Amino acid sequence: MMNHQCGRLAVLPFAFALGITSGLGAIVLGCLAWKYNIGVPIVHQMASMYKAYAPTMEGALWGGFWGLIDGFIVGLIIAIIYNLCLKCCCYKPKNP
Repeated sequence: MMNHQCGRLAVLPFAFALGITSGLGAIVLGCLAWKYNIGVPIVHQMASMYKAYAPTMEGALWGGFWGLIDGFIVGLIIAIIYNLCLKCCCYKPKNP
């Protein structure tokens, strides 16, 4: 008899992973804008949501902090919704 299991997401590890990825992305983008003037308009646009985010080293670190928080919250929501959808749609075989 085959055992059918649905692939549930571990909510907190997924949220931490997305938060770390978002934070590092914001830091890299801030440093690129600071050093090489790459993505400066994007940094200014994100600064409207992330307090103290700017194309400077300090601003990049602030962006990393806010990206971590934002990514964690979004990851939490995504993982919870995904697991709820699995609960509704997962095939569960009947025992004979």
